[in-house]
Amino acid sequence: MARVQKLQSAMCQASVEASRSRAARVVLGSALAFVILATSQAHADPAPQLDVQGMTFVASRENNDAVILRANHARFDTKAKKAYLTVVNADVPASADQDGFKMRCDESVVDLATNDFEATGNVHGEVDDGTNFEAEWVRYNHLEGVLYSDGPVVMIDGGTKVLGGGFRYDIAKRRFKLLGGAKVLRDAESGLGR
Repeated sequence: MARVQKLQSAMCQASVEASRSRAARVVLGSALAFVILATSQAHADPAPQLDVQGMTFVASRENNDAVILRANHARFDTKAKKAYLTVVNADVPASADQDGFKMRCDESVVDLATNDFEATGNVHGEVDDGTNFEAEWVRYNHLEGVLYSDGPVVMIDGGTKVLGGGFRYDIAKRRFKLLGGAKVLRDAESGLGR
């Protein structure tokens, strides 16, 4: 009888271990199926995008600081919260506490969460004091109120054309600072290799 009980106990334990093994395989298989399904859904359902022709984008805050962007074409990526613009005109109007600026470029990427933007390709701009600039790229940090570039830039102020290695324009302080050394250009020199 003791032998039968031992045999039954061993069979019962083997059955419990087999059930645990099956349960672990089911849990592992279910988790794997979920990961595969989630991964395929992530690749199958890209974030909704919106394409707009002839777009005007206005961003402002409580203190009435505004950014106005006009573009021939815009593509909004709702997942990344970014707008990709082509043939862009930007205007940051002056207010009581800061100067403004105007700028145009071939392309721009706008961070819709922060209202920051990067302008690239044939960038030309003018700050309110009449200083003009040309650059390969320019970024605008809306929160800090700073327009800047670390790439080559030509600044034109009162008829004088100066080539520099970048610039910072602090809008609130109305301060334009040329970086990376400066070279005064003669009339025959164009500046950025154009």
